[in-house]
Amino acid sequence: MDPSLLDTIINKKEFVENVELFECPYVGRSLLAKRDLVPGQVIMVEKPLIKYPLEPQCRSHASPFYTKALWKSLVDIVNEEEGCNFKASNNGTGDSDSSNNDSSDSDSDSDSSDSSDSDSSKQTPTAFSPGIPAALLAYLSIELPPKSYRPHTDINLDFFYYPDSQQDEWADHTTLQLVTRIVERVQATHTLFQHIEAKALISFILKIYCNAHTVAHPRFRTAPTHSHKKERRANYSHKWSVTDYAWTQELPGPQSYICLLRWGSKYAHSCAPSMFLRFDLAQQAMVFTMMRPVKAGQLLTFSYLPEDDLSLGGLLCGSTLQRQAKLSIFKFFSCHCVRCIYPDWICGVDCTACSAGPVCQLPTGVWECQACHSTIVKDQSRFLVEREAYVEKMIMSLAHRAYGVKPMGESVMRVLEPYLMDLLEKDGVVLPKYHWTYSTAHALLAIYHLKLFPGAFGKGLASRLGMFDKGLREASVYIGFLNDNVWNYPIEATEYYGSRMAALVAGWRIIEPLVDVVMDSTEEKQYAFTKEESSSDSDSDTQVQAQAPFLIPMPKEWEEPIRQIIDVVCLQWIPVANTLFQHNPPALVQEIIDYATRMHTRIDALDSLDLKA
Repeated sequence: MDPSLLDTIINKKEFVENVELFECPYVGRSLLAKRDLVPGQVIMVEKPLIKYPLEPQCRSHASPFYTKALWKSLVDIVNEEEGCNFKASNNGTGDSDSSNNDSSDSDSDSDSSDSSDSDSSKQTPTAFSPGIPAALLAYLSIELPPKSYRPHTDINLDFFYYPDSQQDEWADHTTLQLVTRIVERVQATHTLFQHIEAKALISFILKIYCNAHTVAHPRFRTAPTHSHKKERRANYSHKWSVTDYAWTQELPGPQSYICLLRWGSKYAHSCAPSMFLRFDLAQQAMVFTMMRPVKAGQLLTFSYLPEDDLSLGGLLCGSTLQRQAKLSIFKFFSCHCVRCIYPDWICGVDCTACSAGPVCQLPTGVWECQACHSTIVKDQSRFLVEREAYVEKMIMSLAHRAYGVKPMGESVMRVLEPYLMDLLEKDGVVLPKYHWTYSTAHALLAIYHLKLFPGAFGKGLASRLGMFDKGLREASVYIGFLNDNVWNYPIEATEYYGSRMAALVAGWRIIEPLVDVVMDSTEEKQYAFTKEESSSDSDSDTQVQAQAPFLIPMPKEWEEPIRQIIDVVCLQWIPVANTLFQHNPPALVQEIIDYATRMHTRIDALDSLDLKA
């Protein structure tokens, strides 16, 4: 490796000792393990060459050429050009939000502000927006406009791969054609881009899509709402007959940034990755950590696809065909990883021949039972023909509501449970337990029973209506599915270790409210009152001090689902998480470990009470 190209690497010694660059079949120039690597080992810590906000809100040092008018114009151009090719085919292959704009997203009870409060530049994301507009603005900082007084930064982008439209294999690719049309329109519309060679601008956008990473930065605002906006809302409150409590005052969520890494772009993709990536704010660098053992000479991989539970076509939600379609459109290749060449286990249906195993689609397109090996045609499954596409769309839309990504009003809250039950079975077509939508529907029901309903109508009513009993059983179904199909893999003949961080983070949505319910329901808080005489003869101060809570046995109905969850989370997942992050674990991982440990400790304490009794 050229030492001059290692200036972005923080742990140069470990990086050079652990990896080497080779030209590999299928994946091109990629980094391989130079020696045997073990879980928890930090392979590389690298600072980005380029970093810019995915959706800028104002002009800043990270986006110095941003204006609301320019941003809106760029977004409009992308949306207009994108509609030609991608509007009809964006179901499951584009951005996760773009496939969820259905009628269920409208909610008359959700909070909304007046039009003057809304940022005029805020528009609905699509497959390539805000990605392409953000890349266009970012390139202005590399090739500065004439008469710009900003210091020039020399960045060599030749190290990065991109598909060249001059080559025959890419000449007809729809994404390349789209980017070319967008650049032509942008340069014809805005003089700010006319000093840039069109080919350079096109290649930069394609290099970003092929090589860059998206990271989430927490926002460090101290005030949830601008003072002027508060004042306007106060003026309108008498007209709309609302109180201060009608306005949500939550702090904004994390902001997404695009980071282009020189060496981070040379790791291959896998839907069964061997590494986990995280952005370390203290070092302002990306940290690559091993998740499973890798032998010398093997590829080092991470997932180019979303690892969250809100993206159709990612590692958790969707089929192999949907993942391949997303990779083809945005990353320009087909995946040949171990997960893609074996049966698509998380999209299985019931076998009518043996009733013992799932019928899964093979890479050849054939649907085969994994138990009796009988085959079916897709048209023979009523679920696949009549309901799969609709159920996937509605599950993703409801997940955005239940998980708090989009607002949920009272009307949606009231119909959430019956709607999900209707998705599980309708007109005699039952949701197959081997399909990812089955487990996700149970996760959403668990969130409703353990968190949303108690939060809206009170824990006492939730307990009397048996909400907690239902929620724990539903949580057990979801955790079991994650463990069997994401954390592990049912086919033992493969070397696939599963997507363990994806399973852990997805399980956190259920673990957090579950542990809160278990802790609150198995204790009675105790307080000690003491009086301290004051200087006045007639007055005394009463001091209240919390004592160790009095433990209450949990209901018998809870024991089975809770112990099933403990067997998975506390006895399998948490030991692995402790191994992976022995030093400086991410805040979220540490919180998951702490919550799971609290629950395990509480259940052990309750078991001790039973033994004493």
